[in-house]
Amino acid sequence: MDMRKNLRVTTAVSAILALFVVLFAVAAAAGIAVLRDNRADIEALGRGSIERASDLADMTSRLFQARAALTDAKTGMEGGLEAARDESLAQADALLKQAGASLARLRANPDASAQGGPLFEQVLKAYAAFGEQTLVPMQKAIQGWNGIEVNRLVDKVLPASGAAYVKQADAYQTYSREQGQAAVAGASQTLERVILVAAGVLGVVLLLAVLIRLAFRRSILRPL
Repeated sequence: MDMRKNLRVTTAVSAILALFVVLFAVAAAAGIAVLRDNRADIEALGRGSIERASDLADMTSRLFQARAALTDAKTGMEGGLEAARDESLAQADALLKQAGASLARLRANPDASAQGGPLFEQVLKAYAAFGEQTLVPMQKAIQGWNGIEVNRLVDKVLPASGAAYVKQADAYQTYSREQGQAAVAGASQTLERVILVAAGVLGVVLLLAVLIRLAFRRSILRPL
């Protein structure tokens, strides 16, 4: 009889321990899954939006520095200052190549999202109009001492293409910042949910512990 009681006690204790282990395992697995998804979202943000925003900012800076250098080269050309013209042209050429490198990185890391994709494509089109169809022809015209073509580009093409590029770049940068803020807010909300779930699991475990203690006392300890 005592052996049977001992077996029942051992079985009950083992079942209780197993129940607690299962509860903690389920809670831990759920927390790990949520945090893993959260980390994946943050890593995607780092690889995507942040890198694109950085490359776009660099490309924009290089383009407008090249524009300033070409303006100086135009002044040198008009004044017959060949050395000054050539120095400014060399600066513009280096800057345009750096902008092209940023463009290559952007194209290798496209935005495929439903909202960001069209904005990203508009930036690439605006770059083509401003950099490839305005600044590069200006560079070639200045190299060829073609003042008429340079003036045409500066008066009729440059203002519109430059303004269009700024508009599209700003639109995409604004979108990227909003996505980054949303990702940070989402990460914070996820952490709060994990904390609430953990607190809830802890509350359930404590309640079960009390109930099991009462049941254990009534059904096992008293008969013993």
